[in-house]
Amino acid sequence: MNKRSAKKRPSVNNNTAEQYTKYKGPADVDSRDPSALGSLSLSLVKDQLIAKMSVRHDWYQSDAKVVVTVMLKNPKEKNYKVEIKPQHLNMIADGYELNLRLYAPVNVERSSYKDYPSKVEITLAKETGLRWEALEAKKETAAHALIALPPMHKKNWDTLAKELEKKEEEEAQSEEALQRLFKKIYSSSSPEVQKAMNKSFSESGGTVLSTNWNEVSKQPVEVKPPEGTEFKKWDEV
Repeated sequence: MNKRSAKKRPSVNNNTAEQYTKYKGPADVDSRDPSALGSLSLSLVKDQLIAKMSVRHDWYQSDAKVVVTVMLKNPKEKNYKVEIKPQHLNMIADGYELNLRLYAPVNVERSSYKDYPSKVEITLAKETGLRWEALEAKKETAAHALIALPPMHKKNWDTLAKELEKKEEEEAQSEEALQRLFKKIYSSSSPEVQKAMNKSFSESGGTVLSTNWNEVSKQPVEVKPPEGTEFKKWDEV
């Protein structure tokens, strides 16, 4: 009769069990041997790294301000805080920190920030209307290295509007005077002259006005557009 071999129970590593017992959360990762924590601790560490790496920030500027946008979802739930100093910007939240030494000084009193569901928008008021080459200052950056924005040439739109209105009025008066002249010539002309004017004007598309009936009665009047222009029929446009 064969004796069945007794199955051995897997031994429990007391040290491993003790380390699992002592695990209290992500903050305790550094004090343990990761190989003893298994996939659970590695997953938590990975989640923390992803949370820190997935938050990005961007910025743009105008003459008077610099706007920094931090793409942090649900910032209120992550207990975010923003601190603005004359040449420093600091923002912290759960699993995130942004610490910048700014390119140029800002006016703290006129600066502000606001949170949205998907971001935090920080508005930094410039002390001077100079262009920033970057958001952060470099060690070699000096005050004289700042580049001034090109001057803004403001236009007086009221004056331009009046000039345009005056020009349109002058053109309208010139056209009206020309129409009056044509009407005067037409009304005081003989029937043949009137026929010549009507035929030449209509056949030429309004580009020719002739008073010589003997000339225009012999053949259709060709279109003669002004110099530098090209005549096209409506179905060719």
